[in-house]
Amino acid sequence: MGLTSFTTLDAQTQPNETKQDVGELKEGVKLSRQISVPNRLAVDFPDAPPTKQMKILGNCEYVPFNTWVYTGLTVKKNDTLYIKSRGIVGYVGKSGSQPDGLGRTYSPSLMPRLSFVSLVGRAGDELLTNELIVRDGDPQSQHDELFGRGFVGSEFRWTKKRSNWGKLYLAVNDSADGDNSGAYDVSIWIVRDGKVLTEADMPKPKVKAPVQIKDNASH
Repeated sequence: MGLTSFTTLDAQTQPNETKQDVGELKEGVKLSRQISVPNRLAVDFPDAPPTKQMKILGNCEYVPFNTWVYTGLTVKKNDTLYIKSRGIVGYVGKSGSQPDGLGRTYSPSLMPRLSFVSLVGRAGDELLTNELIVRDGDPQSQHDELFGRGFVGSEFRWTKKRSNWGKLYLAVNDSADGDNSGAYDVSIWIVRDGKVLTEADMPKPKVKAPVQIKDNASH
């Protein structure tokens, strides 16, 4: 499954959360019935505080459907990533979804093959794989498609195998209507060499030295 063309939203430049309506659920939103539910292994999340906690908004006025939110975190080879997500996103009228999504597809959406309105993620250009999902072994099955590569959902664990570093992005797998409310509350743990990292352990962005322009004009 390839990545849909996307823009990115830096965690430090998310919508102005001083606005009362940002991240709030519209009154009267009720959960829609899930058509299919992921078969998931039980997991013990780390006892240490999360590396980061944040909100991932649906496609409200401030967040278009094709936006991946940069979490400000980076994972590298052999890191184990845990994500726990809760909350409700209202996606149309008074219909709502939890992080596993509706268990059916919808197009257009950010990742049309995955569960609609679910929490999805990638590390750099590598789609995350939820190792807690019990698969039936058939790569063509609807189960693998709905909850396959890119699906994060409500509980997630993944150990990075590639050697390169990857910035962690999350998003709500939604369409372009811009009528959502609510948010998914996300807790993220990155475990490296048996230790849960803190935000202070993340690589610092490189600051380019100012370019000095020499004035070669003769006087």
